[in-house]
Amino acid sequence: MFSPRWFVIALRPLACAALALGAIGAPAMAQLSVSPLVIEATTTQGQAQGVITLHNSGQTPSRLRVFAEPFTYGRDGLEVLTESEQDLTPYLLFSPRELVIEPGQTRRVRLVARLLPSLGDGEFRAIIFTEPLEDLSESTEGTATVRVIQRIGITVYVRQGELVPDLAVLSATVQPEDGRIALLVTNTGNATARPAIEWSLAQNGTTLASGTQAASTVIAGGDRNLQIDYAAAQDTPLPPGTYTLSGTLTWSLDDRQETLPFSVPVTLPAP
Repeated sequence: MFSPRWFVIALRPLACAALALGAIGAPAMAQLSVSPLVIEATTTQGQAQGVITLHNSGQTPSRLRVFAEPFTYGRDGLEVLTESEQDLTPYLLFSPRELVIEPGQTRRVRLVARLLPSLGDGEFRAIIFTEPLEDLSESTEGTATVRVIQRIGITVYVRQGELVPDLAVLSATVQPEDGRIALLVTNTGNATARPAIEWSLAQNGTTLASGTQAASTVIAGGDRNLQIDYAAAQDTPLPPGTYTLSGTLTWSLDDRQETLPFSVPVTLPAP
């Protein structure tokens, strides 16, 4: 069964995923809330189950369809796929697939994953979308219209067997266009992890900036640029030069926390 310890709500990743997939951050989107936004589970005798909760806080009914697609995370974020060796969708059942949520009403979508013994140990993934069935069109000048599809995605990870992530920090590079440092983290393990970051920037032994970053997904067998917004953590820009970026990655594994300290050089360019 889906254990409660696997249920993780990640509001910032949802917003990024929704925008990347064509969702518009309009008031209509705020009418529908979904939880959890990330579901992780281990199977018992090849089966896992759980529930997605949807609430309509708007003034009009929401008519939705629910569907699933395979996905992964690349270095720069979420990628929806057409096929994948880790595709959970053939083994995933959910009901209902279409539903109407009245204003102020809460509805639930029940999930069941059944993995075949022949699959062996591994992590299988799907992203479950909720999408309005109504036509949401915006008129432009003349006769052209643009159809707006508002999607919310819930990422689902089902693991069979004893699987663990294995994280390592490879490098740090500055992205001057948005004032962030990209911390490249690799995961050579067979389970996905969602590390949060506690970090500091130091030069000649003196700490000049520090902060924390919310958890981000590093997929099993992949790597990810984790974004550190160092510019937002200071009132005045740091001078160009070579700094030491150090800190700790922290993520959950079963019912315990795992940590990984890191220290890498990073060069801040001139403005």
